[in-house]
Amino acid sequence: MNIRIRLLITSLILTLGVVNTSQAQSTTAPSKSEEEKELKQNATKKPSPHSHVQEKTGIPQTAPKELSAEEKAKNKKLHSHQRDAK
Repeated sequence: MNIRIRLLITSLILTLGVVNTSQAQSTTAPSKSEEEKELKQNATKKPSPHSHVQEKTGIPQTAPKELSAEEKAKNKKLHSHQRDAK
């Protein structure tokens, strides 16, 4: 008997929760024209280059500068092997 009451109560709670969420979604759902406007606005905007590290830490990030061929040849930090034909 105790299990039946628990099942009845949980089923009622779940049913009420589903009904409440469906009503809330139906009253706040934007119209199709508003959705289409937002899609058009978002499609025309280009995403700006950004760094996820900067978003998380707040420390500004900069991209490394491009090296010329001479600088690449002088750079001893680059690791090259003969097998790579470098």
